[in-house]
Parts: sequence; C-alpha cells; structure tokens
Amino acid sequence: MLSVLSISYLFLGGAGAGALFLNTVLDLRSPWASQDYQSQLLSRMSELSFLRMHESQQEKQTHKTRSRGYKPQPVYRGLFSAGYVAGLVVLALGILCLLADLGRIDRVLFLFTLPTISLIAIGTYALTILLLVAIALSAVWLFGLNTPWRWLITTLRVIILIFSVSAMLYTGLLFQSMGTGLLIGSFLLPILFLLSSLSTGGAILLIVFTLARKTQGFKNICDQLIRVDCIVIALELLTTGALVVQALLTPGFAQTVEALTQGSESIVFWVGFIVCGLAVPFVFELIQWKKRSDSSQRSGARPSFVLVAALVLVGGFSLRWCVVMAGLPVFVASMIQIGG
Repeated sequence: MLSVLSISYLFLGGAGAGALFLNTVLDLRSPWASQDYQSQLLSRMSELSFLRMHESQQEKQTHKTRSRGYKPQPVYRGLFSAGYVAGLVVLALGILCLLADLGRIDRVLFLFTLPTISLIAIGTYALTILLLVAIALSAVWLFGLNTPWRWLITTLRVIILIFSVSAMLYTGLLFQSMGTGLLIGSFLLPILFLLSSLSTGGAILLIVFTLARKTQGFKNICDQLIRVDCIVIALELLTTGALVVQALLTPGFAQTVEALTQGSESIVFWVGFIVCGLAVPFVFELIQWKKRSDSSQRSGARPSFVLVAALVLVGGFSLRWCVVMAGLPVFVASMIQIGG
C-alpha cells in the first residue's frame, strides 16, 4: 500500500478532483457561459420591450424553448473544456496508479463485484462516479453539445461537486484510519489533504488556462483562482502548524516529527513542501492579489503563473511523500509489535 504508486495515486487523485471542483465552481459563477443563461436574459429583456408586443406566437415559443436548453458559448469553450479535460486526465492517471498498485486484476474486480464497506471501496466508487460524470460534462463543453434538458447539466455539476469533495477527503481519511502511533493518524490530515487538493487543482487550472490563451473576455477567472489559492495556502500553513503541534504533544509521534523536520525527509519537507508548495506561492499570489486589485493592471494569466503553479504541484506531491515516508518506520514498527 505504502509505495511510490500509492503516493502518485494520492497526489493525482486529489489534484484531479480539486481541478474538477474548482472548474465546476467557476463554470457556475460565469453567467454567460452557456446558452440557457443568455437566452433567458434576452427573453426577459424582450418581454419588457415594446417590440415584444408585436412578436408572433412562433417567436415567443422559440424564446421559451431556448431558455430550457443548454449550449456552451464558443468564447467559453476553450476555457472550461480545457479545465474539465485536464481534471479528467489527471484523475484518470490517479486511478491508473491505484489499479497498478493493487497489482492483480482480481483485486480490482472484487472491488466492484464483491463490494465491502471500507474506505478504499467507497473511495474507488467515488472516483469512478466522478470520472464518468466528468467525461459527460467534458463532452458537453468540448464539443459544444446542445442539451435540451438544463436540469441534466445542473445535476452533473452537483454530482461533480459532491464526489470531488468526497475524493479529496477520502485519501486523508484513509490514512487517518490506519491506526494509532502515526502522524498520519491525526484527524487534521483529511483537512490538510482537502486543502492541498484544492491548491494543486487550482494550479492545474492556472497552467491550462495560461497555455490555452483563452483569457480574453473573462480576466477575472485568473484573479479568482489566485485569491482562492492564496487563502487555501494560508489555511494549509495553519493546518500544518497545528498538525506538528499536535504531534509534539502526543506520545509516540516524536520519531515522525523528527523524520520530517530533521531526519531523512527533512529536505523534502522544508524545500519541497514548505518553500516550494507554500511559502513562495503564497508570497507571489499575495503580491498579485494586491497588484491586480487595480482593474487597470489586470491582464489575464501570465507565464510567471505557470512557474508558481508548478511549484504548488511540487509541494502537493512533497506533502504526500512526507506523510507516507515519515510515518512508514513507525507504521512498520507498530505492525511488528502487534504481530509479536
């Protein structure tokens, strides 16, 4: 279970779920992102105009029919389709790492044919449902499909929001339930993994939006991502500090804390997680937040954002590496003690 594939699965699964969650939220916050919003607004404006009085019954029915449908606007397709596809691909890679970590095809089949009430089974189902729904919503945006049922799109969005949060929490809950004597047994770990997944998911979106060069017409999207990530990173710092303090005050955690801060994993912890994943991105995004509060300085995504987003991804992977590797010696010792 505790392998490089496990760490990759934890990282990719959480980052993919975070990207899908944030992209869906941005989709919902963009009132002109779909045909249904525009048709409703135009219909309401027409009803208030004098010309509405002279419309034929057929034209009125056309407005009514359009307001029920959902078709992504072309100007937004390059943005949200890229976000959905990126989150989908990263999530799929995480699931592949999980399947490879299981090692045997019969174990994979047992998860679906002989389900049991366990965190790994629940998490597998959550990731599978999230993957399937993300495929459907990605197809709508990627191909600009005209969907006659607006409620269907709303349902898909809600499902993504629910199961993406479940997937982000699942990995932390899985380690939190692995037993006492481990840093990874803390109740704060699911919260830290949730925050880290949101941060890495936002980093993926920022990279994709910058490379797609589709920021004209919705510059506020990048501003919103930067502000959200700045707040999330601040919460990550607070949660990490609380986790370390809890470990220092809990008997049996000293070995894990020492491995993180002074031992074999100290470089990954301080440089990879603290500096690359938290400190540098937080300072950069805080400066950008203050600078871009002036509307005249908004210019959409810039190449420098890609570098900072890449540092966030390094920090997200480093966090999971540290959690697994620092807790591994204590975990093995506890297993030997139980077996003896």
